[in-house]
Amino acid sequence: MDKETIHEQIDILIETLKEQHEGMKKHPNYISQIDVDLFLENIRDLYEFTTVLGKMNDRGRKQNQGSPKNEMPVLAFAEPIVQTTNDYPKSSSKEKKINKLSSGVLFEDFAVVEVDIKVKEEPIILQKEAISDMRIAIGINDKFVFMNELFDGSLEEYNASIDLLNNCQNASDAEQHIYLELQPKYHWDMNSVAVKSLLDLVTRRFI
Repeated sequence: MDKETIHEQIDILIETLKEQHEGMKKHPNYISQIDVDLFLENIRDLYEFTTVLGKMNDRGRKQNQGSPKNEMPVLAFAEPIVQTTNDYPKSSSKEKKINKLSSGVLFEDFAVVEVDIKVKEEPIILQKEAISDMRIAIGINDKFVFMNELFDGSLEEYNASIDLLNNCQNASDAEQHIYLELQPKYHWDMNSVAVKSLLDLVTRRFI
């Protein structure tokens, strides 16, 4: 996602928050919990988009700084290789026997034994972790992937679809929405990584 798209989403969120706030002011005595939750969700989205925008600015500033112009190149010199002869005194047979005994070897000559150790590999069964709210379980990076690849870059359509799946009665009901409504509407490739990740989240939501 580029900066222009992020700014567009921020504009949409700001306008949405203004409209929601105006609606909340019309009910000074009582504000429904749904309105509060939606307002907080849009604030969270605004915070996440702004955070990503800040990280992109940091990367751009580091790239523009570059390396110092007057920095002198550092030359690496290889050290000369001096060949030496091995003039160490050979140990006597008596010393060899002592070394062998001290190391637990009871034979005059060492024997190298290669032992093949086969580790029994047991199948690893991964237990999927259940989630209670798909909106909370989806991180900021996955949210951008889902929004761009599955919902044509629209934050509003992403939020509406995730809320729809999140509030289904069971996994079968959610999968029907995916296969019968969302896939035909957005022309999803059901073998893509993004779709498989979304299906996995649906499964974990209704474990």
